[in-house]
Amino acid sequence: KPALAFKGDALPDIYWIVLDAHARDDILAEYYNIPNSPFVEGLKDRGFYVAQKSHSNYMWTYLSITSTLNSLYLEDIKEAMVNNPQFWKVIDQVTENSVLFEGLRPLGYKIASFYDPYQMLDLQSSDYYFKQNALSLSEFQNILLNKTPLIALLENFSMGFQFEQHRESIQYIFNTLDQIPENPEPTLTLAHVISPHPPFVFDSQGNPVQPNEYFSFRDGDKYYEPQDRAEYIKGYAGQTQYLDQLVLDTIDTILQKSSTPPIILLTSDHGPASHLDPNYLANTDVDERFSVLNAFYFPDQDYANLTPDISLVNDWRVILNQYFGRDEALLPMHSYYSPFNDLLDFTEVTNQLAK
Repeated sequence: KPALAFKGDALPDIYWIVLDAHARDDILAEYYNIPNSPFVEGLKDRGFYVAQKSHSNYMWTYLSITSTLNSLYLEDIKEAMVNNPQFWKVIDQVTENSVLFEGLRPLGYKIASFYDPYQMLDLQSSDYYFKQNALSLSEFQNILLNKTPLIALLENFSMGFQFEQHRESIQYIFNTLDQIPENPEPTLTLAHVISPHPPFVFDSQGNPVQPNEYFSFRDGDKYYEPQDRAEYIKGYAGQTQYLDQLVLDTIDTILQKSSTPPIILLTSDHGPASHLDPNYLANTDVDERFSVLNAFYFPDQDYANLTPDISLVNDWRVILNQYFGRDEALLPMHSYYSPFNDLLDFTEVTNQLAK
């Protein structure tokens, strides 16, 4: 591909903030009984364009973020993944060396990222790599801790420690984002926040919530049974309301501190999971799972190339076309269900999406 070239004068900082499993506002109202319009209106008041009919292309975090970072459908690299017995390494390599990163680095951009418990998204090769502390545990380490005899002996301590670490890690990301504008170099920052995705550790006011269970990032399979759905809806709704205020406060700080107006992409990777069966499409509400938050802040407020139904795979295509001289057609919208026990077994559900 031809080299990128910024069309303006000073390079803007670029932020991609991924709120894991954040629902679109109509889904929040219908499924979670919370009017999310104050959040959407708050974004619009700050100059954002909110794509209010947007969908994700995949239903799992690894797949969605990899696809979005590279502006491609994973069918383009599926053969490499299927033929590799450790196909996660392909995801890892494609993410670390994404089209987005490799396109912007020659312009002088530094890549900033945060420690990610999802190991394939833990981009330690970033120029700026932020980690809260040495005690932060990966998804695998948390699972391992929950299965050791140690947790039976220290159950209350270890569970409390894991949930508190998660609360602190969420707040740490937003506190650090506040400081990015002070970096003298142009910076592309990827912040994947595992919230409002479970575990639900905040109420709507930001007070700590202590779930009565082992710490886990599991979703769907734990909550889709009817007797658990009300608990999921309550926990998700409260955590979303607190998270939204954190986001607006952080955006205010970024905009205030930025000497050059930034580009901000604020998305989810997929929707929530109160009606998700991770292994059976027939038991899954695809409207809930694929309807996503997708919001853009452009320095010149020129949103003519955006549409309400833009899907995540095209987000960076629009940005690179508009500001960095790339000339690539947008891809047709497709959404794919795949079971957790075989992530590459894609079934297209585009025509099943009603909303």
